[in-house]
Amino acid sequence: MGRDSMCWNSSMRRLCMVPWLTLTMMRLFHRSTHSVRLTDEGMLFLPDARQIAAVSDRARKRFVHRSSETFETLTVGCMHMQSMSLLTGPLAAMQKDHPAFHPQFHVVPFRHIYRLLEEGSLDLVAEFQNGAASSFLYKELTRSPMVCICAEGHPLAKQAVVSPEDLRKVRLVVSDPSQVPPDVHHQQEALLGDRMPAELYFCDTVEAVAVLTAAGYGVSVLPSVLVPALPGLRQIPLEGGQPVSFGFYYKSWKDRPLLKAFITCAQQTLNPKKP
Repeated sequence: MGRDSMCWNSSMRRLCMVPWLTLTMMRLFHRSTHSVRLTDEGMLFLPDARQIAAVSDRARKRFVHRSSETFETLTVGCMHMQSMSLLTGPLAAMQKDHPAFHPQFHVVPFRHIYRLLEEGSLDLVAEFQNGAASSFLYKELTRSPMVCICAEGHPLAKQAVVSPEDLRKVRLVVSDPSQVPPDVHHQQEALLGDRMPAELYFCDTVEAVAVLTAAGYGVSVLPSVLVPALPGLRQIPLEGGQPVSFGFYYKSWKDRPLLKAFITCAQQTLNPKKP
């Protein structure tokens, strides 16, 4: 039996201790006195088993060498990792007064993110201002301008500014409404007009919008902070575009000195003039 098989068997023994796996176990191996090989069900389960074993090992190793040091953890949720680049400065500044600061980031779909904040699984949400989250407190950090994005070879790429009239003459790539702030969706919707279906491309994610746009399928409008850094993708100021507010949603910072320190640090770093 090779080393891989031994590792596999070791992982399987650990996995069999998980109650749900024991209850739903199928026949994963064909065993004989001379060999052990996977069944068809075992082959199907193999990728999941490797992931489960890796997560289990990682969690176990965290506690092998326990330290007396106390970590200051803060869990931040977001819908788009691109927007997290805004927090680089505040995160760097926090290290000075909080050397044990250990932030954790989670990308969460819109339909779940505010429920997790309400339940306490997230300490705060870094996101664009949204009326659906009005039950939480909100601190604005910055306002992101709206831009037109297009491929370098697109006719609009040479312009210094793009107007709504310019956009009526080209194909548009737009995102699912749940993937962008309501203010952005309204500005995208205003550009649709009575276009033919062949002139529109609808995407499930902002990343897909950027990929199709960079490939030359059309142009789009997005807050500049959401535009991924893709080769061949240009950003051009949008005439008449309304900047959108980006900040933190949270429940309360009462008796939460670390949360208050991070929000205050982010405000001072990104918007020092705003009280």
